[in-house]
Amino acid sequence: MARTTRSAWFVPFRMPEAEQIEAWFEERAAEGWAPGELRATSAIRFALHRDESAARYRYVVDQRPFPDAEGDIAIEAAGWEEIGQLGGRDVWRRPYEGERPGSFSTESLVERRWHLSRAFAMASGLAFVVAIAVFAVGTTAAGEDQSVVVMTAAIAVLVGVVCAAVAAGITRRTARQVALDDSRPRPG
Repeated sequence: MARTTRSAWFVPFRMPEAEQIEAWFEERAAEGWAPGELRATSAIRFALHRDESAARYRYVVDQRPFPDAEGDIAIEAAGWEEIGQLGGRDVWRRPYEGERPGSFSTESLVERRWHLSRAFAMASGLAFVVAIAVFAVGTTAAGEDQSVVVMTAAIAVLVGVVCAAVAAGITRRTARQVALDDSRPRPG
């Protein structure tokens, strides 16, 4: 009777490069072995389970310096499944047919963040322009209740400040990630 489970010991210590670990996972998959969920202790030991469908998986060890939920959602939307952490790095896999797909790219995630940051910055600028226009038109109109004009302008300013803060946060996180990898071009 064939075994259905086997152990893998000290994988991230024996293979320090992400590409080595990815190749190792794919070699095991070609032999019909797939990892179960990877946990905090998986750097020491984890189980491989017999899975004949495992031969067609592409594995990727996530190299993003600051993984976040926003990036994870984008990666999942591209068809990748997170199977856990190994040595402090997220491990993803994706089934495929035909030619082996490339890794998911952090460049596309960075580019998406830059576009999102620009959108919030433009919304912030638009809110400030609306606030100035409302205040200017409202104060020149005769007989208007000035409190409504001031309240509308204040709300527009508040929306502008919130949008500016969100844009600044996205830009800071993205700049930090780009700074850690100087070879990654900045979009735009």
